[in-house]
Amino acid sequence: MTLARYLTAAVCGRLADEGARVAIVLLALERTRDAAVGGLLVAALMVPHVLAAPLVGAAADRVRRRRLLYATAFIWYGVSLALTSTLVGRWPWLAALVLAGAGCVSPLLLGGLSSLLGELAPDNRTRAFSLDAGTYGTAGIVGPAVAAVLAGWAGASWALITLGGFVVVGAALFLTLPLRGPSRSRARRVRPMAGFVVFLRRRRLAAVTVASTLQLLGFGAMPLAAASIAASGIVRR
Repeated sequence: MTLARYLTAAVCGRLADEGARVAIVLLALERTRDAAVGGLLVAALMVPHVLAAPLVGAAADRVRRRRLLYATAFIWYGVSLALTSTLVGRWPWLAALVLAGAGCVSPLLLGGLSSLLGELAPDNRTRAFSLDAGTYGTAGIVGPAVAAVLAGWAGASWALITLGGFVVVGAALFLTLPLRGPSRSRARRVRPMAGFVVFLRRRRLAAVTVASTLQLLGFGAMPLAAASIAASGIVRR
């Protein structure tokens, strides 16, 4: 039951994170007719995913009340999506700031969650990590589809609000998970930039990471391009 609750919470958070990119672009096109605005807003959300990850990850390993930290991150992300739905087209820079704040906590919904599986499923780690890996693919497929369908049916703003609701549901499920605070020895060992040192020392790991990053450039741009093409086709009709 613990693993099932974890997986459901993970899907809720990751589905919203994947779908938000499409919903944001559709909302920008709906209100401003400018795909560049949508691209900048998506960048405001996604760039902190990378830049804030080392610091956020270190904080998650140090904090005593991890359930509260993760639940707060879930709720802030969900509220940010809902708030963005009212700001795009009126105050785009304020919307960008809100999305940047959401992007700063988003690593906790992604790799941060995966890092908890060793504690949540200590007797069945292989199966747990396999199922967790599947949630990324599921979210990558279902998230953009849900955002597009909701945007076409009720409008892009409601798509963002609904995605934010998924994250709040994930927060409620996460609060039921049995997590403990980190040990003192582990908290002292945590160093935010330690991952970069590992990359420098292990060239194969660095090469695989760089190759994976370059490979994902096309996948990251695909939902934005598809949303722009679809919206332009609708406008011409």
